[in-house]
Amino acid sequence: MDSSTSITTSDSPYRLLLTAASLIPISHYLLGFLFICLVYLYNFLEIHFLGDLFTGFTGQPVSLIFNSCSDVYQEVVSKCPILHGRYLSTPWLSSPHLQTFFLSFFGQPPTFNYRRVHWIFDTHHEVKYLGEDDVKTPIAGAAAVCSPWDLLICDRFINRRMAQKFYDKVLTIGLKGYAQLHQTVISRLADWEGIEKSRSVRDFDNYATRVLGKYETVDTYYRHNSSTNFVGNVMVPLLCISTLDDPVCTREAIPWDECRANKNIVLATTHHGGHLAFYEGIAAKSLWWVRAVHEFFSILHSSSLIHRKEAEMQIPPQESSIDQGPYVNITEDGMVTALGNEQTSVEDVHDEPTIQSEKVKDATPKRTCLADAPPQPPGQDINDVVIPVRRYMDQLSRHSRKSIWLLAYIAIITTWPLVGSALTLFLRKKFANLLPAVLRRR
Repeated sequence: MDSSTSITTSDSPYRLLLTAASLIPISHYLLGFLFICLVYLYNFLEIHFLGDLFTGFTGQPVSLIFNSCSDVYQEVVSKCPILHGRYLSTPWLSSPHLQTFFLSFFGQPPTFNYRRVHWIFDTHHEVKYLGEDDVKTPIAGAAAVCSPWDLLICDRFINRRMAQKFYDKVLTIGLKGYAQLHQTVISRLADWEGIEKSRSVRDFDNYATRVLGKYETVDTYYRHNSSTNFVGNVMVPLLCISTLDDPVCTREAIPWDECRANKNIVLATTHHGGHLAFYEGIAAKSLWWVRAVHEFFSILHSSSLIHRKEAEMQIPPQESSIDQGPYVNITEDGMVTALGNEQTSVEDVHDEPTIQSEKVKDATPKRTCLADAPPQPPGQDINDVVIPVRRYMDQLSRHSRKSIWLLAYIAIITTWPLVGSALTLFLRKKFANLLPAVLRRR
């Protein structure tokens, strides 16, 4: 063996490695370091460009969650080709963080002009409103885009990773800036020093939102105001759009089963899109969710669901029976109720007597007028009015102490015309000598 190629046992392997590493050019090290950084950023920013490239940039299909008996799907969503198509994000924005960042600086809020149709933009309070008002809401249709759904789960998610903590800091700065605009009011109602020291959304809610809402803890506020508690009560057509890679509102908070159980809700989810972004096209000039919501509202307006809602809204609300007429019912046992089911014409009002004071022979309720009572004729005995009222007052006082004041009011109103006339005649005779002669002639 040649002595020049032999390795002596005295040479250290680490020395040989260092010798070999020194022979590698520095440019190769820079290229390797750059490659490692690119792999790290590719995973940190959740870029999916290679995945779109391997699929031929055909995009991913939109997943629809709905009830099998849903009229909203059968009459509206089934006729929406956009919701049954595929979504492909802009190639140079193939990241939820890049899309959200681009939307924050260059995005503009869209506008919709639909009669009695409400569009919901990144807020769980609107979904909560629809669930609280159920059938009483005047809204005929709605759409919820990137709703947080469960505030408690989103609070845990936004403090989990480094990327989400960055969003937490940005949202906190925005909330503190908004509070600064209303410092004169908020400083009197909340802990202003704590608000200024807040470093997260949870800290801000602890010193401001929780105090203003009078909740014991921040978690209590999150639980009570999460829209997942009201999804099952939504009674209007609602389109919910969420993305599985939302960097702010995690997919863990999406109420899959609740949306599937409600016949009025259709949930559309995409694999990518960011938070409220959904940019599409090479130039990123359009938002996918805007086109989807616009198509949903257009078909909803021409469907039978919108006409059914209009028919319900044309039904006048039930008015209080007390407002139907100025009468009350007084039964023999002393109970007082409003009489409002009978319609009284103008002729009936002039013909019927103001006070019916007949003796009670059975349990038929009596009707007593409380307004526009004309003065009693001079020949009528006052006992015909006072004695029945006193008897009703004695009977009613045994049932309820509060109703005695109502009967006292009735007694004053019914007896005042006679008492007022007698008092006027008495005062006129008493002070006749004090009046001037000219007034007495008049």
